[in-house]
Amino acid sequence: ILLVEDNADARAMTSELLAMLGHTVQAVGTAEAALPLLGTPGLELLLTDISLPQMSGAGLAELAARDHPQLEVVFSTGHAPANSGVLDPAARFLVKPFTVEQLQHALLPPAQ
Repeated sequence: ILLVEDNADARAMTSELLAMLGHTVQAVGTAEAALPLLGTPGLELLLTDISLPQMSGAGLAELAARDHPQLEVVFSTGHAPANSGVLDPAARFLVKPFTVEQLQHALLPPAQ
């Protein structure tokens, strides 16, 4: 999992929770730092905050979808998903603050 979260405390906490759930995590603070990691072999999921300092998580996800279409994306946001600016109706959201159970559920693949 590639975690993109600009809040250092939230990034550390979420990384720890993901590791406790058995995931391998790379965590960075900006979309720009995440870009070169999108092609990491074995990377299956991008968990990105929407509100990032320069490029938004939505912009990062658009680039990821274009260049790495197999990569699943989950957006984390402290706002209502409807106000996120994410236009994909199939987008997956994790609303902050979240519980371990909500995090685990957000990582599940969507039902086909």
